Amino acid sequence: MRRFYSELFSLNNQLLGEYTKRSTNHQALLDALKEVNSMIQLAARLRFGNAKSTVIAACRKAIKNNNIHALFYIIKTGKEEHQ
Repeated sequence: MRRFYSELFSLNNQLLGEYTKRSTNHQALLDALKEVNSMIQLAARLRFGNAKSTVIAACRKAIKNNNIHALFYIIKTGKEEHQ
């Protein structure tokens, strides 16, 4: 019986460790997304009207396509790259 409790205790500690790891990674992801969103908002505030909406939409599209180079270009110039 003691062996089963020790195995259960070990398994519980492993589960808690994995949960802590997932929780930490999730929080880091949320913090990074908040930082990216604030950069996009700052870039959008530099523009007015239609240009502001275009920057936000283009940045979201670049993030969705996982294109970091395009995201930096959009923030810098305010328009999408055309290839």
